[in-house]
Amino acid sequence: ALFVQDPNLGVRCAAARFIGRMGQKKALPMPYALAVAKLLSDGFDDARDEAVDALAKLGKPAAAACGGLIVDGKIPDQIRRDRSFGGRCPARVDPIIESEHAVVRYSACKAITGLGARVNEYCPAVKDVLQRVAEHDDHNNVREAAQEALFTLGHLDFYLPGVVKDLHHDDSSVRCASIKLIGDLGTGGSHLVPTLVESLHDDEWPVRAEAALALCSIGKVDKEV
Repeated sequence: ALFVQDPNLGVRCAAARFIGRMGQKKALPMPYALAVAKLLSDGFDDARDEAVDALAKLGKPAAAACGGLIVDGKIPDQIRRDRSFGGRCPARVDPIIESEHAVVRYSACKAITGLGARVNEYCPAVKDVLQRVAEHDDHNNVREAAQEALFTLGHLDFYLPGVVKDLHHDDSSVRCASIKLIGDLGTGGSHLVPTLVESLHDDEWPVRAEAALALCSIGKVDKEV
């Protein structure tokens, strides 16, 4: 796990990739997950992407170790007591999702999405934090990533109003992204069919195409549509 702190980018990426693969084969101690989670704050896109992928593969240990680290900066007692940290691991660090760098906040949201609904169990504060990011972050891609994480964690009560609102966003790429997210709901998005039908008449053809695909995913394509 120490290799994820190596000064060489290639070594850090390879270490995260290796830990992810090992985690798919057997349960790893939580310090491995914590070491990978720290890469979410790395200055290079490749390292952050590898960390997101690896955490998703590690499963429950990663949720237990990293949910708090990402969201509120808390480090589980089990990790703090682990000998590999020599008893010097602090109880709290700066939350990754509150980084001053948008790319880090984005990676944090993506990591939560990859960890899935089990994060709710280990870090109950995750919903409130993601809602704050989804509503107030200065960067559109970070807000979208937070919305996606809320959806993955099952918090549709917040997720859907924002997505529906973005169907009328000035940026066509935002409209497309919102339509795709509704399509991902499958039959759960059936009550939004009338809104998607409106998008079939959008001025931009990618939006119209995405609306058609979403309607197919929901299973609401008929002669009237």
